Amino acid sequence: KIHNLPRRSKARPTGMLARSVMRLGARARAQSSLCLRGIPRDATVEEVRKFLDGVIPAERIKFSKFSDTGVFSGWATVTCLDAKEEAAVRAKHTANIRHRYIEVLEDRSQHRRPGFK
Repeated sequence: KIHNLPRRSKARPTGMLARSVMRLGARARAQSSLCLRGIPRDATVEEVRKFLDGVIPAERIKFSKFSDTGVFSGWATVTCLDAKEEAAVRAKHTANIRHRYIEVLEDRSQHRRPGFK
């Protein structure tokens, strides 16, 4: 007890704060990023959009570039707003652009090593 007040769990806030935190968490979990690896270096946004069958709008496709040279690295990050879009992107795992095999991976920033939280 602190100042004669009952101790509350730090893991779960109560009242309005709890509801807003839960809503925020649900939104954060719903949106996810996936990486496409192995895209041809001269591929256009239209080709990647056609590859994704119009599931993801072009503004949510970000191409990765090398920091200094500005040359396309062959990676693209796709932001999925819900599980349906993510499933559609993952279904393209074995498809290709110009006979190049494209891998769909989870975003590297979300990757965690085993045993670490």
